[in-house]
Amino acid sequence: MLKGRKPYLGRDKEGIRWAFFDHALIESMGLGSVINIPVVYDGTCVGTMNLLDAEHHYRPEHVAPVAALAPLLIAAFLEARRRGA
Repeated sequence: MLKGRKPYLGRDKEGIRWAFFDHALIESMGLGSVINIPVVYDGTCVGTMNLLDAEHHYRPEHVAPVAALAPLLIAAFLEARRRGA
């Protein structure tokens, strides 16, 4: 997702296990689906927006509306980088 700058939809626990090294912790919180959206500025991924919920909660039709919000986060990510956060 980061290199390709494309959203990732993991609809179930297998998708969580594939994408996250800390999948056991995520699953222990009752989370089993994810939408990861890269936040891109000037051709570079400056951060990601990650939404997690119960298994099978997110579906393909959820990705585009969530991705539309990513540009709103650019200023916050750039400011965090400037501050070294």
